[in-house]
Amino acid sequence: MSTIVTKKGQPSNYSPRTLETSRRRLGNFLTSIVSLGSPLASSRTRSTSELPELPLKARIYRRGGGTEGELEEQFSELGIVDLRRSNSGGRIKSGSVGMVGIRPKALKTEGLCLTDLPDDLLLTILEHLPLSARQIHTVSLVSRLFFDIAQSPVLWTRLYRSTPGFRLSDSAVRRAVAAESPSPGIWDGDDWIVLQGPAAALRPIYTTPSRPRRGGAPSTPKPASSPADAIPIHYPTLYRSRYTYSRHLRDPSPAHRSHTESLTEHTDAVYCTRSAGPWLFTGSRDRSIRIWRLAPLDEWGQPGKTRLVKTIQDAHAGSVLCLRVELDENGEGMMVTGSSDRTVKVWELSLWSASSEPDVKLLDTLSGHTNGVLDVLLTAKHIVSCSKDCSIRISDRSDRTLLFTLLGHTQPVNALAVSPDGKHIVSGSGDGSWRIWELAGGRQLDITNTSRKGPGLACIAWQDGYIISGDNARKVNVYSAETGDIIRTLTGHTDLVRTVAADKAESLIYSGSYDGAIRMFGIKTGLCVRKITTTPPTYIFSLDLSWNKVFVARQDGAIEIITLVTGLPYLHLMDG
Repeated sequence: MSTIVTKKGQPSNYSPRTLETSRRRLGNFLTSIVSLGSPLASSRTRSTSELPELPLKARIYRRGGGTEGELEEQFSELGIVDLRRSNSGGRIKSGSVGMVGIRPKALKTEGLCLTDLPDDLLLTILEHLPLSARQIHTVSLVSRLFFDIAQSPVLWTRLYRSTPGFRLSDSAVRRAVAAESPSPGIWDGDDWIVLQGPAAALRPIYTTPSRPRRGGAPSTPKPASSPADAIPIHYPTLYRSRYTYSRHLRDPSPAHRSHTESLTEHTDAVYCTRSAGPWLFTGSRDRSIRIWRLAPLDEWGQPGKTRLVKTIQDAHAGSVLCLRVELDENGEGMMVTGSSDRTVKVWELSLWSASSEPDVKLLDTLSGHTNGVLDVLLTAKHIVSCSKDCSIRISDRSDRTLLFTLLGHTQPVNALAVSPDGKHIVSGSGDGSWRIWELAGGRQLDITNTSRKGPGLACIAWQDGYIISGDNARKVNVYSAETGDIIRTLTGHTDLVRTVAADKAESLIYSGSYDGAIRMFGIKTGLCVRKITTTPPTYIFSLDLSWNKVFVARQDGAIEIITLVTGLPYLHLMDG
């Protein structure tokens, strides 16, 4: 029988996915990796974030659309979504990226036989390479075999854990079990569309059916035994969800817009709010402290309802102006509160008590300030308080004896923050200055903004190498914690900036103002990336951050809990 010749002059059994083509593609990929250095030798000493992207510009074909496109956006390339197939004969949706072909620069690699190796060994080789999401995608384009290997949970788990700011909650880390497919749903650009009912059965296929490996071993090993409360996680989808979260945090789409819950049990202005794990603590002008149980997000990223579990009536003889909380995973810990009655109170907490409500016990009352206590800190060894009397007092945490009284400010000391290493504090005052103090010796350091005295400071925060202040000139200023030099000034508020907080994972500054707005600024750029207006607008006295939430204390007696992004898969398992 004669051989049929195609238009390209090739026999009819020719395929671009032959072994030699696969070898060439893999060779191009590995050559570009090796050009960065020897990853097999250096992966133990160089983090993924330190490595530049591959010097490889791949061109892909799109089915249905009939056009070519450059790989520009990291997640428009990822096989976890764009290499999707439907039940309609394997055809890819028009305009979506398909794994039809790839034409990297031709680099011949003679004698490369990696494609002859067993699948397990190939995966082991990839495990020793510091791969980015873009590079895993490139691996998936080499051949069908490498597409399957690139979906390995081992690669995506390591990538997720090695990416700065990408974390799972402690509970999820303990209970996580890798899954071969995500919950029913589909990505539509940056939006996650939940599929329910009959539509769930038609969701895209993210992993291929098990097929024999070369050598006869099954491609999918039998799952190891897992606890009854195991949490299945499809790590490629988890990675994309976390990456997409950062985009929606700054510019939410209608499908993933924020959700606001309002708590109105206080009877007067709420001055302070602090979160710790699943608990929220609030203090008010009504002299009470209230403890709330936060509802987790469900598996679709939607918030539940917060529940009031404890009210401490007449916690102080005056307004509760400030509080700090420290809890362990068992709900045991300590709370410190300050009041206009000039006292600091220390409380013992046991929130998972056998009784129907949390157990809160008053341990001590610290006196000595001659005016209202405006802020408190709770560190590993110290309790720190500042006051309208212009002083700062440092007490021993264990026996509550006074260690130091710090003087130097000439106006009320409105706010305190602790350094990242826990060894120093910074104080912000109505005299326009902030000062850094040594906790162990009570000594003031030379680093200060005293030479730039200006509007009174209402709030202060310390994040990494930055000291952040808000003032009555409606500005947020960012300073170097090492030199005291001002780095940038953030503007946009139309009234006094009363509270600031920093999100390290996202490199964002949150500020709350008497103008009723919360603004989110990039720490490094100084640009306002998002504005949230409380409803109705009123003075914002305090805000606190936890993963994907902002807790806002308002003058009208309400507490707002803002869930910043909703509707993404696995949001309920993530942590900041």
